[in-house]
Amino acid sequence: MALSILGGLLKGHKLSLPSNQIVRPTAASLKRKVFDAYQTFDSDHFYDLCSGSGSIGIEAWSRGAASVTCVEGNKKAYGVLADNCKIAKGHYPDEIKERPLTATLAKCEKWLSQNIEQVNTVETIIYLDPPYEKKETYVKVINILKDHSFCGELWLESCSQKGSPSEEWCEMLKDSVVKVYEQGSAYIIRFKFAV
Repeated sequence: MALSILGGLLKGHKLSLPSNQIVRPTAASLKRKVFDAYQTFDSDHFYDLCSGSGSIGIEAWSRGAASVTCVEGNKKAYGVLADNCKIAKGHYPDEIKERPLTATLAKCEKWLSQNIEQVNTVETIIYLDPPYEKKETYVKVINILKDHSFCGELWLESCSQKGSPSEEWCEMLKDSVVKVYEQGSAYIIRFKFAV
């Protein structure tokens, strides 16, 4: 099974998925909504937490993000993620030197705790998409950001059927909500934290 990059330099390129359904890719229609609405990634450093196949992070890189770091804790998924990152490196080696695209094997909460000082800038976008039912992962990441007065953006993906309703996250971070993008029961919420 494969999925495609929707826009930018790598538009149309296919990415592999791990076997045995160990990841759940973001629906193309939902991904398109949020990426088409956010037009300019030029100065943004994008961190794709619980990256799975890397389709979100590589999409951001394809559309011009200054750097992309994909973080995945599952070893099998990480192997596919690392292979997918080679696509960009193979097609655009000079671009990669200027705009790094990296894959990292780590649990997202641990990685974020260790790197929060580095990622805490107004040019940062953190994409958070763990398994929908793992509410504790969402809460831990949000608490790390709040505890360190995070000043970038958080894009949170979940599902009202398998996870928590969007209203719950919007209430938790009510002063930071930018927009909610929905596709069926799945959604992505953009939060912008105050400086």
